[in-house]
Amino acid sequence: MGDRFLMSSVFILGAGASQPYGFPVGTELVDRIIAAARHPNRDFFKVLVACDFPDYEIKELGEQLERSRQDSIDEFLEQHPDLLSVGKAAIAAVLIPHEVEHQLIRSDRKVDWYRHFLNEIGSSPEKFKNTQTCFITYNYDRSLEQYLHTAIMARWEWGSGQAYEAMEAIRIIHLHGQLGRLPFQSGKGRMRPYSPSVTPENVRQAGHEIITLHEANTEGSDLIEARSRLAKAEAIYFMGFGFHAANLRHLRIEDIKTLQRIRGTAHGFTAAERGRIKSRLKPGAEVYDETCLSFLRNHWNA
Repeated sequence: MGDRFLMSSVFILGAGASQPYGFPVGTELVDRIIAAARHPNRDFFKVLVACDFPDYEIKELGEQLERSRQDSIDEFLEQHPDLLSVGKAAIAAVLIPHEVEHQLIRSDRKVDWYRHFLNEIGSSPEKFKNTQTCFITYNYDRSLEQYLHTAIMARWEWGSGQAYEAMEAIRIIHLHGQLGRLPFQSGKGRMRPYSPSVTPENVRQAGHEIITLHEANTEGSDLIEARSRLAKAEAIYFMGFGFHAANLRHLRIEDIKTLQRIRGTAHGFTAAERGRIKSRLKPGAEVYDETCLSFLRNHWNA
């Protein structure tokens, strides 16, 4: 694939990057699943039953997840393979209601790093198409793709196909799958619109597209591409990322050249925690107690 891998900037996104757009971070996702699994009369429980999961299995998911005291549903499911299918469906059932387009594109949104990113690279169609940027995301939601597609269609009066063709300049790799392929996207995966509609079919379909950490193919094409782009990037930016050791190992961060610029957000982390994060990265790496938006403004060279 040659020069297509010579990306100037690679962003690695964790759940905190999607949080400004209404999606829960790891602990919030865990807590919502626990709470919803207690109540058979709630829509969450009913839709999982309609997906052919028995009541006792849904309740067991919630009870065992609560007792485990784990912050990550992925880590929990790694140790509970018998609950993997219902767990992935539960993840989908919690996330899908947040896919609301008119909430994604809001003029009153005070924290909107997607907007800042787009305005930096999208001052003209030519600049946008020549962008050398890659996103490696651990998130299942499709908010970034939907946001960019919607915004550039309106910005330059483009049709859906023209906008999608231009978006190919920005490579977005979902290492752990996503909640379905969007209607304007080509490629593998089942198509599902960006919609909050929680039906048994939507939940079942989206759950099938989710790949948990321990299911991920360590030599799969997406991961190989991600490593190639990281190895050749001029700058690497972690945003909303938890810096879990297993995720860093999968990316082979230790193989990244020392001369590369590595920066990241560690919003809400203590100074000691930020120090430990830096020790897991390369010498010269820096992490900051900043939101994604303030981080881009202060540390990203577009």
